[in-house]
Amino acid sequence: MKRTILAPLLTVWLLLSLSACKGPAAQEPSSEAPPSPELVLHVVAAKGSGTEIPKEAVYDGTTILTEADGWRYLSGSVTYEGQTFAMIWREGKGDPESLCSIHQPEGENQPQHALTYQLGAEESGGRFLYFSIRSGQTGEQSLWILDTQEIIFDEMYSSPCSNLVKPQTPGSNWQGLGWVLYDRYLIPIDLDQGSEYTAGIQELSPSTFAGENGARDVELVDAGNDLLQVIRMRGTGQEESCLINYTDGTVME
Repeated sequence: MKRTILAPLLTVWLLLSLSACKGPAAQEPSSEAPPSPELVLHVVAAKGSGTEIPKEAVYDGTTILTEADGWRYLSGSVTYEGQTFAMIWREGKGDPESLCSIHQPEGENQPQHALTYQLGAEESGGRFLYFSIRSGQTGEQSLWILDTQEIIFDEMYSSPCSNLVKPQTPGSNWQGLGWVLYDRYLIPIDLDQGSEYTAGIQELSPSTFAGENGARDVELVDAGNDLLQVIRMRGTGQEESCLINYTDGTVME
């Protein structure tokens, strides 16, 4: 299956805004000042090799993700030269190498960006690891993939998108798939291949992320019986939910 990646690679500057959730007609010129550069989400991602981590780095909250070809793949918080990074790295076969780093805003009251492991080794045969990256400024998230063979960290879907979920008891035609909501599409990901399963894409109308006040956050939850629960948190703080049948795209409010 041909691998499909929908975003640029390597270094990605993501200036996220809740206004992206609204259609063109709902957008109005803003007089608000641009966000502080400290809050801009800056992702430095590997493309074919990692970046050596300084030996004086201090690691915190370390989680071992998987082991492959003599390397351990880990995630956590790394601090050096007075700066803190959310990071994915590998170690064991050589010196520790950063595969993804996100500089965290400084200051006690600054919102922090989040790098969250979604699915990986057991679900993808060990090669691909899937992560969400959430902006501390807007709360919106994007979906990323780490290829542990090619040592490439790619953005699959830009913000806003949902988390990635794998149903526990899928039907025979839906084995090995994870699901993500992006724009007005419910998209299956072939976890072993690291790509879209294009035959299963379901178009939803209207967009799950569109509407009055926009959708700050959308979460997918496995509901069993070929159903996914969609939980939406609007900009007003109001929570909404519905069910989607991922085999045909039927939405049940």
